Amino acid sequence: MAQQTGKSPDPLKMEQEKDIGMTLEHAPSNAEGYPDKQAQISAAMASRGTATEHRLGYWEAFKLYRKGVFWSMFISLSIIMRAYDIEISGNFYALPAFQRAYGVDYGKDHGGYQIPAKWQVAMSMGSLVGQIIGAYLVTFPMERFGRKKTLAASLAMTGVLTFMQVFASSLGVLVASMYLSGIVWGSYCVIATTYASEVLPLSLRGFLTGYINLCYVMGQFIQTGVTRGFITRLDQWAYRIPFALQWFWPVILLIGLPFAPESPWWLIRQNKMDQAEQSLQKLVQRTSGINTKETLAMMVKTDLLERDMEVGTKYSDCWKGSNRRRMEICILLFVVQNWSGNPVGFATYFFEQIGLNSVQAFDMGVGLNGVGFVGTLLSAIPLIYFGRRTAYLCALGFMVATLFTVALLSFAHDYKTNNSYRWAQATLLIVLQFIWQMTLGPLTYVVVCETPLDQVEVQDDCYRDNDRRSHGPETKGRTYEELDIMFERGVPARKFKTYKLDDEIVDDAEI
Repeated sequence: MAQQTGKSPDPLKMEQEKDIGMTLEHAPSNAEGYPDKQAQISAAMASRGTATEHRLGYWEAFKLYRKGVFWSMFISLSIIMRAYDIEISGNFYALPAFQRAYGVDYGKDHGGYQIPAKWQVAMSMGSLVGQIIGAYLVTFPMERFGRKKTLAASLAMTGVLTFMQVFASSLGVLVASMYLSGIVWGSYCVIATTYASEVLPLSLRGFLTGYINLCYVMGQFIQTGVTRGFITRLDQWAYRIPFALQWFWPVILLIGLPFAPESPWWLIRQNKMDQAEQSLQKLVQRTSGINTKETLAMMVKTDLLERDMEVGTKYSDCWKGSNRRRMEICILLFVVQNWSGNPVGFATYFFEQIGLNSVQAFDMGVGLNGVGFVGTLLSAIPLIYFGRRTAYLCALGFMVATLFTVALLSFAHDYKTNNSYRWAQATLLIVLQFIWQMTLGPLTYVVVCETPLDQVEVQDDCYRDNDRRSHGPETKGRTYEELDIMFERGVPARKFKTYKLDDEIVDDAEI
């Protein structure tokens, strides 16, 4: 029967779980809107919806859900904007015009004009602190007003705050703008990842949540390329124009946002069943043959199952029962992602500090992002042919070996006089970026979108994004309902791939 870790099975709890999977008769009576939801579904409908999720192949799902794919990619444009905005200051530290406008002259022998270290830390930490606050605050309007309205408000705020950066008269104003803008930037990660995971079928969820990582790369690539174009310009517009280009993204998104469907999962939780079905119909082709009522029934069944697990929508619920394990996985995924050596943030400035001139440093920065772009495109290979767990652990081992090599090269006895060591370090970082963007980068977003309970997913997104994210369950090919049950039963992470669910799930899927 079910496997448990740390506690003995609860017969009553497991019996309720089985009854929900078979007949939906034991959903909690205090679930909001439960009678209306139950009236529109049956066990057979929900099971057929689950079977359809498993049956769809990658290409078939893409053809049938191409409208859903489009809207997921459209909302993810906010991540391109966010990556562009955040990385801009890191590259500006190596931009001659910005250095002269806001830096201190340390003399030719000490690098000339440089942004003081304390201001670099203040600007960098400003955006991070702001994102922590923003990722926390955005969950409240997302649950109350929905994903679309919350995104629209965030875009409007980005447009206003960009004025502070374009016309900043001092480093103090720039730091303040980073704190305030960071609050808004923190919201985009939560909204985009949540939306992508809620509008796509099982077979596409990994690709489109992984695409979010590609959006980061594209934003960084665009920003580095734009800044590179102004490297020989020494007036104020060399940095004001790149700042001003941030207005482009909110305009595009605000024009298309009214036509995007709202998340059907959110509508179900709001007991807006008719609107949820309409949203599902906007995500699939009219001639697809997909029965949206069966898909809706599967989603309602999952929602009721999660309510029966006594999961609410409070932050404290993230740390209760099996959710605590999910939270630990999501948080540590982003901790590892940040600590695994992704060199993008200060790459251009790093290249300059190890001895490359400004043009060489920016050219290497553009190359770094270009390689990262290709790596992210190829991330489909480990997603399709390898498990999440295997690819993640192998990539992490490679990162450790490469970073130690880069560090140890600095101890060479002729390091200061032999430039080949510096070029070797830069080259190794580019290779590391390629592997990182092919594996750890996108895989993190894929797994954290598959791991949380639906009802606490927004809060979970907030926590994991604050930490930027040990790898746990093999989640490939599992529906949210199946993951819910395996976590509730305490199935060890190493057994997720081969674990057999009880007859009530497997047999119903054959209907």
